[in-house]
Amino acid sequence: MNAYENIEAYIQGDLSDVETREFETALHRDRELADEYHLRKDIEAALMDDDLSEFKDQVQDMIREKESRPVVWFKRKAVKGALIGALVLSLSSLGYYAAHVNNAPTKEEIFHKYYEPYSVTITDRSGSHEINNLLTHAMEKYKEQDYDQALHLFQRVLQKRDDVAASLYSGISYMEVQKYQKANQSFEDVVEDRDNLYLDQARWYMSMCHIRLGNMEQARNMLSTLAAESDYYREQANEVKGKLDRIEQK
Repeated sequence: MNAYENIEAYIQGDLSDVETREFETALHRDRELADEYHLRKDIEAALMDDDLSEFKDQVQDMIREKESRPVVWFKRKAVKGALIGALVLSLSSLGYYAAHVNNAPTKEEIFHKYYEPYSVTITDRSGSHEINNLLTHAMEKYKEQDYDQALHLFQRVLQKRDDVAASLYSGISYMEVQKYQKANQSFEDVVEDRDNLYLDQARWYMSMCHIRLGNMEQARNMLSTLAAESDYYREQANEVKGKLDRIEQK
């Protein structure tokens, strides 16, 4: 089975640990595969939206009727038209819809819908010129998505001084290379510092790591803290927590 055939299995969390690592390595190296994966991920996210209930009802009607007559078209909601059109063209049968329209989202679906790397901001900092140059270089590598090199440089900064920015971006870089336990350790350094500008971001990405690792209770606790204390992440935290609750009820 090639990497393209593994996309749906990866999104659904059906690959083994070895297959997952192999697929994620291919994903980082193959731009066309990444583009196809992101299209499928957007489709999965669309199917999770509450405002697609009308579409889901139509699909269920089509499934019930497909034995008696061929289905040649269906009405699509205008706001989701282009995305649903892509979905219809990319899936081979209505059986796929039947497996998804009523199910709770998986932790993989939630992770891939809500996770994206934090944007980088490169600013002049006070302190050692040498260390600041290292940090700037690390940020540049991060922005270029050269996460292995960025990690190496962030760690050099952290060997010389405590730096919450270096810890936060190290954590996200670890996530990008699928080292989620190490990522959480970096985020924990930011959270323990407490009095810094990256506290909410560290908590958010910790919750994403916990979801990816299947630590649902820890993820809920972190999301509850964000929902109570963060103006920026409150809405997203409540959304994700609600979807985790649906998994629990599944």
